[in-house]
Amino acid sequence: MNPTIAELTAAAEREARKRPEVVRLMTHSGVGPLTALAYMLIIGTPTRFQRGKQIGTYVGMIPYEESSTRKQRLGHISKQGNSLLLLVCGGGPSGRAYPS
Repeated sequence: MNPTIAELTAAAEREARKRPEVVRLMTHSGVGPLTALAYMLIIGTPTRFQRGKQIGTYVGMIPYEESSTRKQRLGHISKQGNSLLLLVCGGGPSGRAYPS
């Protein structure tokens, strides 16, 4: 009843290969089955966004902005979007080694 990580990964990869839109995303360099499946499950139909920038805003990958009339200042990435997609797409915390 307790599946292992390998079993869960294999199940997610099988599900990814069943969906043509996920297979299409996987043709991009660096996009594997888990990333593509997470993207499609969270974003859904990309046509609901009028511009690509709106997807970035929805995900939380747009930099913090503090601007005046004369100067535009862009800061750190806000990371205020979907935490699962941020983690899968690299906007979340990186793998850290903790001493045992």
